[in-house]
Amino acid sequence: MNEFSLVLDLRKRADSALQKAKNLVITSHEEQSIADRAVSEAVSIIKGGEKDCAPMKDTAKKNLDLQKAKEREMLEPLKEAQQVIIEKMADWKSQEEERYLETVEQKKERHKNETIEAAFQMAEEGFPREQVRAMQELADDTSCIQVAHYEVKTRNTIKTSWDVTISEDAVEAGKIPKEYLIPINETMRKAVAANIKTTVIAKGGNIEIPGVIINKVTKSIKRGMK
Repeated sequence: MNEFSLVLDLRKRADSALQKAKNLVITSHEEQSIADRAVSEAVSIIKGGEKDCAPMKDTAKKNLDLQKAKEREMLEPLKEAQQVIIEKMADWKSQEEERYLETVEQKKERHKNETIEAAFQMAEEGFPREQVRAMQELADDTSCIQVAHYEVKTRNTIKTSWDVTISEDAVEAGKIPKEYLIPINETMRKAVAANIKTTVIAKGGNIEIPGVIINKVTKSIKRGMK
């Protein structure tokens, strides 16, 4: 059977099984047995379909993996080039910031020295004490200090960030502050829920936890026909 016929046959059997399931009514032990057999038949069809489709999926996966490998090989130099350029741009930006801050500090120091020198000059020339004191106070006032800070506007945003890793011993020892353990996104909430679920299952659902919604769901272990 070719791939097209295989897929078509599987789809027909699946649609037929679904329709029978929707039409099924259980009102007796006999119908319960029929329903149980239908579930097992579905399991057998699923397993058979997965087995029949395995070669196609394997071929598709190999082709996909091959294409991904070729893509990585072609694009890796470009990604490396991007990172090299970004690192150089970041270094330049950092150096420019350092130069700017150094210039600001130099201007502040020059302003302070000039103001103090002016205050001494005023005192020697006999200016009123209040005016001399006012000039001295200006030495610590740097609000008037201005330094031109030109920055090239770029299409790409470059900023400093940090990677954070939690050590296993810190978790086990409870060293991490509680405020950092609050789930603030969906991924974190799912991780916490999975941890709580273990306790809920162990308690048979007979537990209440503040802020946690516990719903009973039906699950089954499905076995195919022997």
